[in-house]
Amino acid sequence: MRYVGLIALLLLCCIHIKSQDTVAFFPNPLKTLTLKATELKVSPRFDALDIDTLASGTEIVLLQFLDNYWLCQTQSGPGYVSDQSIKRNVKINKKRKEELSNQVSTEYGAFISKRILQNKVCIGMTQRMAQLSLGEPIEIVREKENHGISERWVYNNKELFFENGALAVWKD
Repeated sequence: MRYVGLIALLLLCCIHIKSQDTVAFFPNPLKTLTLKATELKVSPRFDALDIDTLASGTEIVLLQFLDNYWLCQTQSGPGYVSDQSIKRNVKINKKRKEELSNQVSTEYGAFISKRILQNKVCIGMTQRMAQLSLGEPIEIVREKENHGISERWVYNNKELFFENGALAVWKD
């Protein structure tokens, strides 16, 4: 099963490289360490298949920032790690901000992009926008109601409440 995941990741990386017309796979690598034990994933999604578990303090090479995950190279191969699980420095923060800015400004317009880059939310944001702004929640609680699906996203210092995929209210 592990080899199937690695093959899928390599295919995804090849498709990603081709779609970006990138000549080099490692254009501007940044080295850092994991802050805590973290999962190396096949894609930049919290529910993606895990490839490996990286111990706290594992050296990784960051390649690209995408949806609150970093495409990285590790000793066990390429994969994605959560932005919250890496030790940042000035260069990493700058690269993260640049790549996030490029990603959201074309997709969401000036107002929403500004909120995301300031790590803030606003009523009506989609779940994807909120995740780009605040990162991966600690917990997601889903409930089916008469009018649709509601979700409560729990963070360390904030809770977000979504109705049918749109942010309805939050509390700090």
